[in-house]
Amino acid sequence: MKEEYKLMGKQIEFARDSIKVYKELVQLQTNLVDNKNKEIEIYQTNLKSQKDIIVEKDKQISTYKSKLRKEKALKFVGFGMSTLSIAALVVILL
Repeated sequence: MKEEYKLMGKQIEFARDSIKVYKELVQLQTNLVDNKNKEIEIYQTNLKSQKDIIVEKDKQISTYKSKLRKEKALKFVGFGMSTLSIAALVVILL
């Protein structure tokens, strides 16, 4: 009877130790999951920042394109006016 009592005590001690180890393991896994969730949040924040930068750069490109179109149009008008002025001068001089 005494031997059975000792054996049961050892089994209970082993079970307690196992439960303690499993609790620590679960805690470590929970910490790992929490860290990964934080990492995902950081990546999502960075992704949003990059998307915002892309939108801003697209706006800048659009602005530059419209300015370029205006400059080309003004250049064309300038060449046209120059041509007309030269033609008028030639007509006047003749």
